[in-house]
Amino acid sequence: MRRALQASVVGLVAFSCLPTVEGGGDGLPEGDSLYLGVLAGGGPESSGTVTAIYLDPANEGAAPAGAPRASEPTLAAKVTLGVQTAEMRGTVSKGKATLTGGGYTMNVAVGKDGSISGTYKTPDGSEGNVALVNNSDGTAQTLCGTYTGSDSGTWNFVINGDGELAGSFYGFADGIIGGSATDTSVSVSWKGEAFGPLSGTASGALTNGGSTVSGTWESSDGSYSGTFMSDGTACAAQPEPVISTAMAAEEACPCTSGTPPEGGACCEGAPKGKLCCVPFQ
Repeated sequence: MRRALQASVVGLVAFSCLPTVEGGGDGLPEGDSLYLGVLAGGGPESSGTVTAIYLDPANEGAAPAGAPRASEPTLAAKVTLGVQTAEMRGTVSKGKATLTGGGYTMNVAVGKDGSISGTYKTPDGSEGNVALVNNSDGTAQTLCGTYTGSDSGTWNFVINGDGELAGSFYGFADGIIGGSATDTSVSVSWKGEAFGPLSGTASGALTNGGSTVSGTWESSDGSYSGTFMSDGTACAAQPEPVISTAMAAEEACPCTSGTPPEGGACCEGAPKGKLCCVPFQ
């Protein structure tokens, strides 16, 4: 799309608009849930990974016993983008959330399929797209790479063991990828923006035990097309599976020594009312 789109808009100022964050919260999980996702954007580091936890105050789910609870549905995320890492959090309202922390901002929505997608902004002002799938069973894997053809740029996937697929891309056009995967193939749709809304489909083959995916993409009107290839080795270092969420403790933290409680790791032992970091597995 980059070359074709640039040729069709000679005389206009070139800029790329991030897609509107949509979603109504229909896919919000019941109970605490872990997520894994990918980032694709501009700036020096075009690919990244993110782990997140959804905290449900009404149903603790997988949270360690005695962990301090958020009073509202909350998303807490840890991002790795190149050598940078940051933790952020935000409250979920009507299926949408704005997460902040470490100079990063992330605006996301929960889709009807339970995936989480939206946009992010880094401390240096670079922008991009982010997409996550449920990873409570630990089966999700990230595949990062590029796409070429009428446009070229970053093309990243995350796929879990249930075949749920989400992703993001960033070139002259940028947007979000969604779809499904089998043991041997992926079938996706994508939508984004350049000088207006764009959408299309893509399909490809999963090889090397699911660690590599390659195939073709095409816009809905058939005007733009190309190929893509992504694999697990091209992704930024995945944040540690255990993610810390900082929140004000309603009571003293559940442990104050180096001995972790059953099913979890030890927190910092902060007193009541102070920030208490509790790792969730």
